[in-house]
Amino acid sequence: MEPIKTHSKVLITLFLLMIVCSAAMVFHQWSLQQFVTGIQEGGSVDMELANQLDARDVNLSLAYLVLYLALIVSFWTWFYRAYKNLRSAKLPGVSFKPGWTIGGFCIPLMNMVRPVEIMQETWRGSRFLAGETEASTWKGVSASKLVGFWWASFLGMNIVSRLAVSMEERSEELDEIFNASQAMMSSSVLDICAALLAIFVVKRITALQAQAMFGEQEELVF
Repeated sequence: MEPIKTHSKVLITLFLLMIVCSAAMVFHQWSLQQFVTGIQEGGSVDMELANQLDARDVNLSLAYLVLYLALIVSFWTWFYRAYKNLRSAKLPGVSFKPGWTIGGFCIPLMNMVRPVEIMQETWRGSRFLAGETEASTWKGVSASKLVGFWWASFLGMNIVSRLAVSMEERSEELDEIFNASQAMMSSSVLDICAALLAIFVVKRITALQAQAMFGEQEELVF
């Protein structure tokens, strides 16, 4: 087995930065909604504020994109190594090759289920190796509700995000801009939830594998 603690620290740091960025986007969308509401109620158009909102939108979108790309690389690296450790530990009957931790996200329709299947296997195998279960085989370890909640929030975020982007691209009237902004805000809130749950999943699996390898227990908090 190969230690994944360093990879997890980098990944968690990126998730925390993503949470900060998403929180900033929530505030931005709220500001945009206040701006639109003011116009709808008969107020004058403040062009300086409009330009500030446009500039902030561009900057936040760019920051989000950079963070998202960095997160993909970091998450795939951690996920690959964590799942590969099950084979390194000689657990029998591991369902997939480690490459599916990456490929499972890239194939349409399959990417709705394969990543969470592999994450649940990683969870069960890690618990078994850490001696945290009375199950006689690692396949008998119960699935994780935490992993399920993480995956549900991740899928929900992606669905709402695509809907919000579509609404934003088609928005011309003030009502449409307002509704698109609300959808964007909802997407950012789900993004924060997914990132928080992902942090708990990463910390838990990393701690379980550290316990299996070195007997470390200080991080086992969930």
